[in-house]
Amino acid sequence: MGSEFTYYLGLDMGTDSLGWAVTDSSYHILRAKGKDLWGVRLFPAAETSVERRTYRVSRRRRQREVARIGALKELFADEIEKVDSGFFVRLDESKFHMEDRSESNKQKYGLFSDNLFTDTEYYAKYPTIFHLRKELLESEKPHDVRLVYLALLNMFKHRGHFLNSSLQIEGENSSVGESYHTFVDTLNDSELEFPEHVSEEQLNEILRSNDSRKRKVEKLLAELNISKKQKRECQFINLICGLKGKLSDLFPDKEYDEEQKKLAFSFRDSDYEEKENTIRELLDESEMDMIDAVKAVHDSAVLSGIMKDYPYLSVARVASYEKHKQDLGILKGVLKRYDKKAYFEMFRNENIKEESYSAYVGSVNYHGIHRRGLGSGKQEDFYTKVKKVLKEFPQDDEDVKYILVEIENERFLPKQLTASNGVIPNQVHAREMSAILKQAEHYLPFLKERDDTGLSVSEKILQLFMFQIPYYVGPLGQEYKDKKGYNVWAERKAPGKIYPWNFEEKIDVKKSAEKFIGRMVRRCTYLSGEQALPKQSLLYEKFQVLNELNNLRVRGEKISVSLKQEIYHELFEDGKKVSMTRLTNFLLRNGIISSDEKDSCISGIDGGFHNSLSSIGKFKGVFGDTVYTDEHRKMIEDIIFWGTVYGDGKKLLKEKVEETYGNQLTEVQKKRIFGFKFSGWGRLSKEFLTMEGASKEDGEIKGLIQAMWDTNCNLDVV
Repeated sequence: MGSEFTYYLGLDMGTDSLGWAVTDSSYHILRAKGKDLWGVRLFPAAETSVERRTYRVSRRRRQREVARIGALKELFADEIEKVDSGFFVRLDESKFHMEDRSESNKQKYGLFSDNLFTDTEYYAKYPTIFHLRKELLESEKPHDVRLVYLALLNMFKHRGHFLNSSLQIEGENSSVGESYHTFVDTLNDSELEFPEHVSEEQLNEILRSNDSRKRKVEKLLAELNISKKQKRECQFINLICGLKGKLSDLFPDKEYDEEQKKLAFSFRDSDYEEKENTIRELLDESEMDMIDAVKAVHDSAVLSGIMKDYPYLSVARVASYEKHKQDLGILKGVLKRYDKKAYFEMFRNENIKEESYSAYVGSVNYHGIHRRGLGSGKQEDFYTKVKKVLKEFPQDDEDVKYILVEIENERFLPKQLTASNGVIPNQVHAREMSAILKQAEHYLPFLKERDDTGLSVSEKILQLFMFQIPYYVGPLGQEYKDKKGYNVWAERKAPGKIYPWNFEEKIDVKKSAEKFIGRMVRRCTYLSGEQALPKQSLLYEKFQVLNELNNLRVRGEKISVSLKQEIYHELFEDGKKVSMTRLTNFLLRNGIISSDEKDSCISGIDGGFHNSLSSIGKFKGVFGDTVYTDEHRKMIEDIIFWGTVYGDGKKLLKEKVEETYGNQLTEVQKKRIFGFKFSGWGRLSKEFLTMEGASKEDGEIKGLIQAMWDTNCNLDVV
């Protein structure tokens, strides 16, 4: 090819391939060394860090669980050694087959091997761990130290979630009313109509009742005075009651493809976590906050239904066990009376079908056939099978009537292990643990012994159980900090093993939090080194709204600056999102457009505004109209910044607010502020939005945000 020759190189770049071709000016493929100059290079597609992060989080969670259980074992070791020196070895190897156990532990029992008390007697007396926990709660008689350890060990392995930091040990199990009011607070920038003032007693009564989920929906609609024509509100009510909600009906103003339009979900779906990832990708933060808030109402209702009026979880679980036992006896009796073949299929068939009782509970035990861990079938499949079988039986039989009613109300043959266990918070378990330890202190004196920390063994156990490493402190592996790639920012005060009771002696929490802020805060896109604003800061939300509002056109022409400012004050400053309907009604009301042209004369925005002044709406409920004063704006911006940095770390947020503004806020105002949720970072810094530049229209030197206010220019139109 000579120096005057012209040729084109075409590239087709994909996520896992690169296609290329070389042509002359007439687009004929060229040749070199006997080959056409075109081809493709394939390579593995890039992967996000989600899978790796999931494994890392699971590994750390498991490591911390093992460490907690190890500390619990240390506290009990001396006392259990006096009674049974081989107990921990048997317990650790109880999951192994006989041939896989150590030579010193070749025995058939996995827990107890006393002369008068073996595993046989243990399981006969305590069919489930909750029977043991309940007895330790209620009985004042002395119990074997090993039984107390087993009960505590079970709680340490299933210690509940930490999502509700405001819930106290010595308080109610859950508050449906409080969760509902938090949900309503998240709606301040939407057009959903949910009443703020409702009877908490009625909410509890409806959601805890024995009615079916559909019946609960009907009652809740009536209580909240919501019509079935209010489609969006009805979808949220469905979610609260455990039914499915359709995403495209919940948020109809968004764009969906064909698959996304079909997406429906319930918080009780076994695959909800997978669907949640898809939902988060489709919704913005304020919309996802609404989903999280309505889930909190649902979870509070489920927890309330689990606990009923029982003070402790184990008492409720034993009651559930007894009901299952009673229902099973009734079902067996009915099948034996009317259809022995159906009885065999339901309970004794080794070829387990999905809808049988054996599949429902995941085991079968019949004449030498003993299989467990088969995987549980779905409740709805089992209920459908039972109803189908019962159709052939006399409908006036009282037992048949009972079974059908219980199935209709979804409380027939309740199970202990269900997905709903995920709603139980740590505080519910901790309340029961505290009561068990108080009872045990009467016959196990070592639990009251104190060491140089000033804490008793019981107090240490509770702290171990309830402690959670603040996420802004992060991993504690300081000794490996210099190792390449090790992700640690925790600042130590002193070396040594860390326990909950010496955490603040070993870790400098404030310095760790400051380093966390430095890692978390995003940097400005345009000004190198400057911190970006929180996405929900007052200034950044104003920028986002103006950047969208300045594009608004009526009859193809940009609106006047004065009208733009009037729309901002009248529609946006209430904190709610401004839909096309609200905008159209405002323009009609003020004579800007006529009713004949309302559907065709507005352009420049896509079916309504996507941004809002949500933080103004939140803090107006706290400060009223004084939210606009310089004093309050500074306070609000600080609170939003801290709330974004610390996220769910409410303790540190409370400390910062108390330290800086404690004397300026009432307790009522503080409580409301601590209930707000802020997340996400913008792309721009305060310095960028307020830096001076020349306004294009009048040449006056103004800050960027001021220029956007005084003109109809935005950041994309200079």
